Amino acid sequence: MPHTVHPSRHPSATRRHGPLAGLALATLLAVAVPSSAEAGENKLIIGLGAEYGPVFPGSSKSGVDPVPFVNARWNALFVDRRGLGVDLSRDVGALSYRFGLALGLGEGRDDNDDNRIRGLGDVDRSIEAKGFVEVEIADLTVGLTIAQDVGSGHEGRYVDLEVEQSFDLTPSLELSVGPRLRWADRRYSKAFFGVDAGQSRRSGLARHTAGGGFVGAELEAGLRYSISDRWSTNVSVGVGRLMGDAASSPVSKSDTYLTLATGVAYRF
Repeated sequence: MPHTVHPSRHPSATRRHGPLAGLALATLLAVAVPSSAEAGENKLIIGLGAEYGPVFPGSSKSGVDPVPFVNARWNALFVDRRGLGVDLSRDVGALSYRFGLALGLGEGRDDNDDNRIRGLGDVDRSIEAKGFVEVEIADLTVGLTIAQDVGSGHEGRYVDLEVEQSFDLTPSLELSVGPRLRWADRRYSKAFFGVDAGQSRRSGLARHTAGGGFVGAELEAGLRYSISDRWSTNVSVGVGRLMGDAASSPVSKSDTYLTLATGVAYRF
């Protein structure tokens, strides 16, 4: 993410998260709101939640942010946690798969988020072009997302691999659990976890070269309760850990982190 270092935090555009951008939020939306591809069904769902997690990847400081969200679909067009996009669904026997493209906002970082990183510079929020593929077999979903910053944020690319297993505990209560893994290229890693000579002088942190590779893994679990046909509520918890150059970076004071999210959604 570019050169103001990553997950940005301009007050109006800040979001707390672990190294895997928005994973707690991802589970919040996936569990609280039905998938954006439900047999081509047009729909509109809105909701409001709260998310607790690190102020930025590697920070030892955590906080709570409000999380409004929208999940809408009109034919093949959708708006959800990925952004604005188009997707096509296919069913082949017990196998269901979807793929598509989306354009959405990524994280950024403000060096005022933590005194430790003051002097590194901000990382503006990114505008990310994404391609995704999801395969569903019964209650198991495997997804792959590739995202490229096309704005002036981290300016890099990352790949997310997600596996999720769902269980219907009761007709109204669903449990979802699964791991998530992120690989990122050199530009992304440098923006969030690198420290060049100038940044080292200004911040007092040691120089650090962050290359491409795996930057983090997370295990999340979520519960979704259907209050009625229109109302649902949820809670999710995630435990994650930084990896590779992200974990060894002086920017990262805490390699392990906890995320919590809860919310309520209404379907029109």
